[in-house]
Amino acid sequence: MLLMLMLVNDDKFYPKLSFQYTPYIFGPAPMPLIEVKFEKLPKPVWSLVDSGASMSIIHPKVASVAGIKFDIQKPITGSGVGSSYRYFMGTPIDITINHISRNLKFSVIANDDFMWGCILGHDFFKEAKVIFKTYKKEFDIFFRK
Repeated sequence: MLLMLMLVNDDKFYPKLSFQYTPYIFGPAPMPLIEVKFEKLPKPVWSLVDSGASMSIIHPKVASVAGIKFDIQKPITGSGVGSSYRYFMGTPIDITINHISRNLKFSVIANDDFMWGCILGHDFFKEAKVIFKTYKKEFDIFFRK
């Protein structure tokens, strides 16, 4: 087996942002959460950084207030661990995390009981490199320049 070592040129990324895992309302287990600011919302939304999520997902009420447009006449069915869900394709929107702004596409979950305001999945990972250090309950985000 041939093993290749690739060096990453970190000049393509802004300096790292470091975060602690945060206990949240769903119990004492710390989770990789960050505050995401949407221009039309008065407060940031706590968002789960989820490397297992194939897309970034947002709660329908948050999407509506934030100004994300989506067509409820065109639901899409997706599947996750042990279940399926319906969602709508949303229009991209500007978000800000620690003074770094990005335009990100969200899928709007078709469930008003969705427990998260926002989940940052692989749409987010196109904009940033994330290194989870679960053993230390920390994670680092490096945004692309």
